[in-house]
Amino acid sequence: MNFKFLPYLILVLVSFTTCKKTKLKGEFTSLIGTWHWSRGWGDDGSTHLKLELKEWGHYKLYRDKDKIEHGRVFKKDGYLKFIAEMIFNNKNLTLDTKQIVYISNDTINITKTDCHDCAFTTFRKD
Repeated sequence: MNFKFLPYLILVLVSFTTCKKTKLKGEFTSLIGTWHWSRGWGDDGSTHLKLELKEWGHYKLYRDKDKIEHGRVFKKDGYLKFIAEMIFNNKNLTLDTKQIVYISNDTINITKTDCHDCAFTTFRKD
């Protein structure tokens, strides 16, 4: 077996476990929980989409019971941004490189990170 790629493999594994994330505490505590797609334009969304946000800064996106994306959120420039931890994403709907631009007790709006006035996707909390 050829072990010359072993250091690279270890480096990749360590980088995935030490990536920056933001714990959902303080002003972000209300985000913890399960959110269902409500509406959006051009996002290939449907009522079958579910977003889970965890206290320790991770998220999972499901279509019905199939996980289609997972990753972490981190705060940058005043917004919570999504970073996928998957090598291959389902491009029908991804949160990777998107951010939460509006938060209320039962609604969040998500849009592209480089476009604050673009169309957004709305999720509502259970």
